[in-house]
Amino acid sequence: MATRKPRVALYGHEIVGGDLSPYVTSLDVLNQLRRPWSTINASLAIPVAKWQSLLPQPGDWLVVYDDDGYSIAMGYVDSVRTGLRAGNDGEHQTEQVNVSTISWLELLGRTRVVVAFAWQTESVGTLYRGSDWYQQWKTLIGASKGDLGEALESSLTALAAVRFPRKIGGGRRIGDAVSVVHSQYTSDVLAGGAYSVEPVHGLSLRGLSAPWQDSTVLDLLLHTFQADDSMVEMFPAFGARTGLRVEEREWSSVDPDAVIMEPILVYRLRPWLAGPLGGVNARAMEVGQRPTWPEPIKAPEQHRISIQWSDGNRSNVATADIPNAGQPVIKWWEAAAVPVADRKGIMQHGLRVLDVKWPFYPPPDQQMRSEGTIVKSISAIAELAATLHLRGERFASGSCTGPYLTAVRPGQSFVTPIERAPWDGSLTAYAESVKHRWQVKPGGAIHVETEIGYTRGLLYEGARHAEITSTKIKVPVSGLHEPSRPVAPGDERKGFA
Repeated sequence: MATRKPRVALYGHEIVGGDLSPYVTSLDVLNQLRRPWSTINASLAIPVAKWQSLLPQPGDWLVVYDDDGYSIAMGYVDSVRTGLRAGNDGEHQTEQVNVSTISWLELLGRTRVVVAFAWQTESVGTLYRGSDWYQQWKTLIGASKGDLGEALESSLTALAAVRFPRKIGGGRRIGDAVSVVHSQYTSDVLAGGAYSVEPVHGLSLRGLSAPWQDSTVLDLLLHTFQADDSMVEMFPAFGARTGLRVEEREWSSVDPDAVIMEPILVYRLRPWLAGPLGGVNARAMEVGQRPTWPEPIKAPEQHRISIQWSDGNRSNVATADIPNAGQPVIKWWEAAAVPVADRKGIMQHGLRVLDVKWPFYPPPDQQMRSEGTIVKSISAIAELAATLHLRGERFASGSCTGPYLTAVRPGQSFVTPIERAPWDGSLTAYAESVKHRWQVKPGGAIHVETEIGYTRGLLYEGARHAEITSTKIKVPVSGLHEPSRPVAPGDERKGFA
């Protein structure tokens, strides 16, 4: 457990950097799977005499390290708020300095892409002269029609021209410093296998077709590569603990042993596929025949656990909403997919349709060159959606608050014990967010805790099992096995069956 103040370093393009750790009075570090992805909120007691060297300014960067000296958060300073008040001796004293940061990915949401056709000098960042943008655009359109993960990496490299400070990124452009984890191989190499990755398959139909003249870099990336966020994830993280130590890069740091890990961008299907897709559909979708629900990370017993089930998460029919379905040329796509239906659920609870957005054309299949290829591919998307989401009301959501914990990251499953429980005594869930809080009490005592926001929560592992059927497909929705014990009356309402 962390018992000392968090280590926080300040870096900038024009400053050497400094150690803010002695001045921290409270600190919240949030990492999550959805926008804004990562934030740091720090309250600091910086004396006026130290303002010139240590007062953060918008545009600087903060890095937070864990007790082992590895970075757990990095943020671009978005706002700084403080004040001065007269002390008893007549000298001005600093009020609390409050600093907020955004992630490097959110920073790309403020970076406009502008093509100035009258601009005659060399293009700068994403301010393009017309001829330069034309060549860039042709390259990116071509890339977006290839492998989606590799295309995202190419597009990020081309468009993310904002530079990290030399002290935390060697002055490299974000597009050069950030690697995309889009397959299990890239996860193993770049993230030490921390993430189970099922690639996003298909070809982009919308290849950078957003109105680029009025877009940001982030707009273009999300418009081109993001599908329904209930099925596809795109989030920033840190890679494996192989970053160079600060002293090896001649950086000034809070600790000579501190390590700033390489930033990565994870791009994958949601890792909720407990059972493999079957036969032709799996081949059409190019989804592997293996489960992608990873082995959960063991977390210590939590101090507080909130648990909520909701009928609003219920769905019993899954279909895929294919882009451009309204256009006459491919209007027939609308009826091409075979819906996946839970017949019993429809009769008991009414028709609850899960209509997922899938903006990618199915990848080519050398063995099925016919309209049947598209039908099978779209049906596979519907099947995948069903496998991930049907009977979602059985899964709980909520939060767990416990001791300081960095072993669980957003995008990983975890299991935490529940003492004296009548079932197997644990909660298994999927971490959507992880928030660390430090508070320095009067007298110097330090309180620190970690809150994990989760979905897909199960109090009994066998509850993952469910069978749904359509006229042509029988799918194991959320598990591979029957419950290992009889289900007691009433348990089915609590997520036990």
